[in-house]
Amino acid sequence: MITRTEFADILKLLKQKITLINLDYYGDLIHKLWHERVVKSEPALSETEFPVKAAAQLVVEVISNRENHVLSSIQAEELVQQYLAQQSIHVYWQQTGIVPEHGDMYIHLSCKIAVEKLADLVTGIISLENWDKNVCPVCGDVPGFGCYDKPEGKRLLVCGACLTKWRYKRIGCAFCQEEEPKQLKVATADEFPGWIAAVCQTCNGYLKTADLRMLASEPNWYEAVMETLPLDYALTRDSKSM
Repeated sequence: MITRTEFADILKLLKQKITLINLDYYGDLIHKLWHERVVKSEPALSETEFPVKAAAQLVVEVISNRENHVLSSIQAEELVQQYLAQQSIHVYWQQTGIVPEHGDMYIHLSCKIAVEKLADLVTGIISLENWDKNVCPVCGDVPGFGCYDKPEGKRLLVCGACLTKWRYKRIGCAFCQEEEPKQLKVATADEFPGWIAAVCQTCNGYLKTADLRMLASEPNWYEAVMETLPLDYALTRDSKSM
């Protein structure tokens, strides 16, 4: 089990290493294509544009740093491709003596950091102002969190993959798009002031949402996944309607 401190150290290392990797090699034609896709209400990035090489470089770095194991670029790219294809790579970890759960986390975080940097590039080039869908305008993934910005309290969704934020309608399930008020509830837990859960009784989904007007700073969305796990449990234990 990786501790929260170790998790934070891994994130810090990956974020330092990603600054040394150039992802702006797509060129004006691809930049134009990103824009055209978003205008047509399609995510900017296609599957073939996922930054596999950048993610693989990060995998090499983190495994060298954390496990003192040398991984070639080709091996790393193969592992990233297998991960993206949702293929198990536990056999490789077992052969190298790396704890499978640790190895999977290295690849997971490397992919997220790489696609986050590419998303920053995309959002610096194209406008998301008119995007109103419930999937990420950059990579097409579903939201992992929501938030209310400050000072206006506008509702934003946060991509579960690349952490891109975009405006979304105030009333509506971020998953099935249910808009009937009686099907939509808001739940809170006393242990998490400043956090709510937007609960949909149609699809039984819920989106953990941070009210930035009530928090001292915006959450670290990577760490929030682990930090808010008790909120998931609290929602079923003693959540209450607002």
